[in-house]
Amino acid sequence: MEARYEFFQLRYDVIGKRGFTGLQKCVAAIKLMAMGESSDSVDDYMRMSERTARESLYLLARGVVETFSDQYLRKPSLHDMQQLYAAHEERHGFSGKATDAPFTVNGNEYKFGYYLTDGIYPQYSTFVKAFRHLIDPRDKYLKRRQEGACKDVERAFGVLK
Repeated sequence: MEARYEFFQLRYDVIGKRGFTGLQKCVAAIKLMAMGESSDSVDDYMRMSERTARESLYLLARGVVETFSDQYLRKPSLHDMQQLYAAHEERHGFSGKATDAPFTVNGNEYKFGYYLTDGIYPQYSTFVKAFRHLIDPRDKYLKRRQEGACKDVERAFGVLK
């Protein structure tokens, strides 16, 4: 970041007071992202102004996108998707893709996929929620696998966020 942006280089103000280093500004920005705090919360922690913290966050995010977008922030290729599906199936024991065949739930036939969800989602016909009261060991096993897959997806969205 220091090489790309002058903002991250160590500077001195008009009276000769030393400013923040690039590392300090990056740490402040990462703290804001990781903790989800507001820019003014860095004042207590590092004695950094809200404006400097906000600029650090903005320029760090911009720098990461400019530096790594070609390699890491690209759309996944068909090969990437196949690898993700294979890793998911290996870890959870069932495919990460919805079947192409139509299926029936509660007497209704659906042509499109369904989505495995938990209790926080609304009652839509394509949302299939986990069992609540389980007796059969097979149902318990399926629920554990379903919850594990949902957590992986939620983590992936958390990383993207």
